[in-house]
Parts: sequence; C-alpha cells; structure tokens
Amino acid sequence: MLTHCPCAPACTIAVDLTLRSSESILIGTHSAMLANGTGGFPLVGMVEAADEPIDCTEAAGTLKTLLKLLHEHDLSATESLQDLTANEVIKVGHAANKYGAREIADRCIVVVRSKAKDIPWPAMLYGLRYNDVIAMDLAAPHTLALNGRTELEALDDMAARAWYLTLISSILTTPPVYINRKHQEHNCGGWGTYVDNVVGHVSSVPLDTLIYDVAVNGSRVVFPLRNWTDSRPVNPGYGGTCQTCKKRAKAWTRKAEAAVSMEGQKSISQVLQGLTK
Repeated sequence: MLTHCPCAPACTIAVDLTLRSSESILIGTHSAMLANGTGGFPLVGMVEAADEPIDCTEAAGTLKTLLKLLHEHDLSATESLQDLTANEVIKVGHAANKYGAREIADRCIVVVRSKAKDIPWPAMLYGLRYNDVIAMDLAAPHTLALNGRTELEALDDMAARAWYLTLISSILTTPPVYINRKHQEHNCGGWGTYVDNVVGHVSSVPLDTLIYDVAVNGSRVVFPLRNWTDSRPVNPGYGGTCQTCKKRAKAWTRKAEAAVSMEGQKSISQVLQGLTK
C-alpha cells in the first residue's frame, strides 16, 4: 500500500513506507530518511506491519511539511518555515519534537520566537512545553491585553505565578517614598488613601482570582489608567493636593502606563529563576 512521496516528482527515492494521517490520508515516505533524520521512527506503540500504513496522530499537512523538511539535505528545493502560519509552525514543531527530528525542532523554535508577538499565548505555552525561556520572554508581555483564560489554565502554578509577578506586580508596586533633607520619610498622611483609590479594588482579591481576571479581561480593564489619572493624593491636614506625593503619583502613573503598554517588563525567565532559588 505504497503511495507517492510528498516531494515527488523532485524526489526519486523509492517509497518503502506509508504513513496514515489523522484524517486517514496516506503519505509515502522513506524508512532510511526517517531513520537518519529522526530519533527513531516509528515510535513505540505504533503499529508497523508489512505493507500496512503506520498510523500517526498528526494531520496530513503537518506530516507532509515535516517530511519535506527532512528531504532538504537531498533536494534543492527548500520548505521555508517562515512561509507557514505561526500555528502551522507550532504543529510541525510538536511533530518534530515528538519524533526526535532535532534539527527541525530547533528551526521551529526560532520561528516561534520571531512570531511570538503575533501569537503570544501559543508561543508562551510552546516555550513552556519545551523549556525555551526566550520564547516565553518574548511572548509573555503581549498576553496582557488578550483573553487567555483557557491558555492560562494550561500553565502550572509556578509558571502562572511567574507570569503574574512579571506583568502584574509591576503595576501594583509603588515608587519609593520621598526622603527629605533630614533623611526622614515624607508622610503627610495622604498617600495611603491615594493608593486605596487607585488599586484598592484588587487589594483583597485572591491571587488566583486576580491572575484569571487579567487573563480573561486584560490588564486595561482590571487596572484602568483613569484610576491613576483621576485620583490625587490629598494632604488631610489642609485638604489640598500634596505636591510631594503628586510627584510620586506621576512616577507611578508612568510606570503603570508602561506596564499596561508592555514596556520595560522584567523577563519571565528572571522571575522563574527567582522563584526556584
């Protein structure tokens, strides 16, 4: 039950193995090429009988692309991963990792990194699955404004908290208190009320709830910038705006804007390293 190689007619190598995709499409290939280009094919548990196709869990398009990439050493034509959609690259990458095609897997992760801004959650989960912190670092900031509850559920507790610490804590952390010429902390009594006005709505929210709230609704909804701009630190002694606290408030507003705009974030790999020390 042999079929044509996906690289035909350029490929003249004899077909001696047939794969069956998840849609039951038959694809011809070469056992010697698979032996040389993968860590071992078929995998343990795959049915391999004479003249019978080997059942694969991948779709035909993914298998054909993987086989074309394995042909590159033998054929002049090149199957460019950059020409594929990001999701197609991820599917090929999963297949390459599954079958031990290390060179192709390495090429896939490079492309996933380059497309991380366009597919932040898939790229972040891909990086987490294959322990590629570069992909995670590139993707994580761009998850802030997106609905990602389903994706966030795929993260383990450590990764979810790293994501939180990387992105959300930078919004909540206030600038340091002003120290006067007498080396004393400024304390007019108005800063605490200002902080409550800005982020008091999340102060009592459990961590996991806050993480999912940001994942589902985006940071701009959970932390609206108007909370910073519409509030002012009032000195309770005379009822007017405290100018010293106002400067601190402006610094915090700029920091919050940068965080929501995905700028100046600590990388998730740095946070993960800190959590595991």
